[in-house]
Amino acid sequence: MRQWNCTGHRGIERHARTRKSILDGVTEGRRFYLDLMQKCIINSVYEDPNQGFWSPTVFASQARDLGRDWPLKAHRMIGNRRMSNLRQMTEYVIANNIPGDFIETGVWRGGACIMARAIMKAYGVTDRRVWVAGSFCGLPAPNPKYEADATDQHHSFPELALSFRGGEVELLQVRLAR
Repeated sequence: MRQWNCTGHRGIERHARTRKSILDGVTEGRRFYLDLMQKCIINSVYEDPNQGFWSPTVFASQARDLGRDWPLKAHRMIGNRRMSNLRQMTEYVIANNIPGDFIETGVWRGGACIMARAIMKAYGVTDRRVWVAGSFCGLPAPNPKYEADATDQHHSFPELALSFRGGEVELLQVRLAR
């Protein structure tokens, strides 16, 4: 009659627990990395002030969370909530093996694309591209046909355009290559 070695069974359990803790550590490390990336992209880390003409030139955490300010240095002005949504949707696409690339249209400083690249890198995704599309001329003047936009002045701010002369397009290319 064969006898079973109980220490072997415990060894397997111990190995399984160790493997699980390693995987939990990878998951925790990925979450920490992506949380930090998100905070850096919207610049809630250094709390750069708002530069918009419609609000005080101070950092307001609620405005940054909602994407209701125009950060002086941050790579994106969509705010924390929309950046979190972008992250959740990108992770969903990866987890569910939904095919396709990622595109950001209406690029300002490329923060959403940088976040998408960071998520893909964190998950080891190498078979997807990140595309960037923008006018690089700022925003168009409002169309009088749309009454709600008639008084919008965003087209008058040259700061909203990436400049080929100022090297901002090249800087965006460097940021995306990382």
